[in-house]
Amino acid sequence: MRQKTHRAVIIGGGITGLSAAYHLHELLGGSTSIALLDSSSRLGGQIRTEKKEDYLLEGGPDTLLSHKPGGISLCEQLGMKDEIIRVGSSGRETQILHRGRLVSLPEGFMMMAPTRIWPTLASPLFSLTGKLRMGLERFLPPKPESREDESLSSFVTRRFGREVLERVAEPIIAGLFIADADNMSLKTHMPRFLEMEREHGSVTRAVARRMRDSGRRGDHGYFAYLKGGLGRITEELLARLPGDCVRTGVRIDRIARNPATGGWSIQIQGGRTLESDTVVFACPAHATASWVGELDGCLKRELERISYASCATISLVYPKADVSRPRNSFGFFVPRSERTPLLACSFVDAKFRERVPENRVLLRVFVGGAPGVLDQDDLTLAGKMHEELGKILRIRREPVFHKVYRFPRSMPRYEVGYPARRESILRRIHEHPGLFLAGSAVGAVGLPDCILSGRQAAHAAASHLGDRVENRDLVESPPRGARTPTSMVGTGA
Repeated sequence: MRQKTHRAVIIGGGITGLSAAYHLHELLGGSTSIALLDSSSRLGGQIRTEKKEDYLLEGGPDTLLSHKPGGISLCEQLGMKDEIIRVGSSGRETQILHRGRLVSLPEGFMMMAPTRIWPTLASPLFSLTGKLRMGLERFLPPKPESREDESLSSFVTRRFGREVLERVAEPIIAGLFIADADNMSLKTHMPRFLEMEREHGSVTRAVARRMRDSGRRGDHGYFAYLKGGLGRITEELLARLPGDCVRTGVRIDRIARNPATGGWSIQIQGGRTLESDTVVFACPAHATASWVGELDGCLKRELERISYASCATISLVYPKADVSRPRNSFGFFVPRSERTPLLACSFVDAKFRERVPENRVLLRVFVGGAPGVLDQDDLTLAGKMHEELGKILRIRREPVFHKVYRFPRSMPRYEVGYPARRESILRRIHEHPGLFLAGSAVGAVGLPDCILSGRQAAHAAASHLGDRVENRDLVESPPRGARTPTSMVGTGA
């Protein structure tokens, strides 16, 4: 059964697809019929905000990074400026689990770079040899400029030594992305560190300079959150889309060029077919690969080479008197050497005081990557995390309640060499006018990047539609390079 023609179809109802649909509707308004399709029964992708009793839980991402303004800008555009709360790092320590104990990163230590000498020298986190080695970073020459990618492991070891990699960079950076430091593409995940080395010669000097400049400008807040949780973004985006735009529970069988119209036919399970002038893939790369194989085998293979890791977050609530927790910390990270499935733990009541009753502690654990961990049922997994936290925080009794959120194949693993693969993917998709990619398939990392990627895809699709109807007055000028949508360097469509 053939249905009416949609000028644009967006596949994927995560934050990338919602961003694309919203921006496309803003660009073209009622002149274009838009259909947003998703196979699940819920929208928002990895955003999972839930109200449970007196608690506000975030199952997925819980903050927006201030140095990536795409997320905050969208919230302001949606009229949520008064709901944004910015949080600074002043007075808050970052802690690392080291030999079973929580040890604070030295004051002034940013990601992988020590910017203050005496706190670093006094830290028990590093050996004397490790401290001397990281101190040499200021005097090491930069690597000769090259277009080749480099792994996180290679870069950090080359600049700061092995201890900084194993005790700081790997648990904080690779751990959050559930990536292997030996294969993780630094150019994709953390390009600013390569830029610091190239522009300043020393990462330490570059970070220190940026901190000074930030202080002079009066910058405040290194992350932000919304009073009602990040689910508010999903709600506001949906509220601004036409009522008949969104369709959930839709499974796609095949996408093919329609030679009669020059557009695209989307065949849906159950025998229905949607016709469209343009299609935006705002879903994981492996999903897109399953639909473009008949069109372009090379594109399919390149997309399939992007692997995804599974992860889960477990929220556990305890009476405050039962948890011996360090003060002035938002949580801790865990190196692989500690041999625990824990990757990180966030002290939610310290980050978001208004979301937890005064006499309760809410801990959010991040797990993934370790073989078999996510094969356990929710009760077993929560019990295992309680045991691990009990050793670290000396927790006396069982949690009051727990909640497990699972994210199968949700974290893209961009390995060394991905930037070249990404360019190949964009070249291939450009050979199929009217098809566009957004989200993790083109290197988006985290919510702000996914939001930006969706916006860029919307501009590219609008430009294509403008060409087809020969009415460019309908289309705003797309951002530079948006013809084949790209993204800045978190997580998933």
